[in-house]
Amino acid sequence: MLTALIVVIVVVVLLVVAALVVLPGRMRSRRLRNRFGPEYERAMSNAEDQRAAERELAEREQRHSRYELRQLSAADRAEYQLRWSAIQERFVDAPAESVREADRLVTDVMAAMGYPTDCFDQQADDLSVRYAEHVTRYREAHRVAVDGDAGTDGQRQALLGYRDLVHTMLGETAATRDSEAATA
Repeated sequence: MLTALIVVIVVVVLLVVAALVVLPGRMRSRRLRNRFGPEYERAMSNAEDQRAAERELAEREQRHSRYELRQLSAADRAEYQLRWSAIQERFVDAPAESVREADRLVTDVMAAMGYPTDCFDQQADDLSVRYAEHVTRYREAHRVAVDGDAGTDGQRQALLGYRDLVHTMLGETAATRDSEAATA
């Protein structure tokens, strides 16, 4: 009887310890997966294991938290919106150049917000912390901008990816764009 009681106590203690060790890890994984979306899966496929991928994503968050990011002024937002409109207008006549200009515009907006812009890979990683839903398309659009060999439809897709990111970075929502387009 006493032996059975000791076994039950040991099993309960082991289960509690296991729960205390496993649950925080699962909660962290869930939080990172929800925050980074497709970028979480990308990190998983590029890392040697789940722990390494999650460590890399957590390091992105830490690095991002050290930036002194600033809101764009209304004048800056208006200037970037005008630049974006000009890029879209030129697309029909010069799609490859428009895609390259869109790439430069994203870098300029990032710099104005306080992000470092020395290296594309870090730019994309930094954006993944705040704009995770746009980073996959941003990476692809940048590849098109650099390679320039995507054809017209690939360039159009790249420009659409840049458009969504630029509008989001400038604080516009799809509803705002749709209502503005309806009144124009």
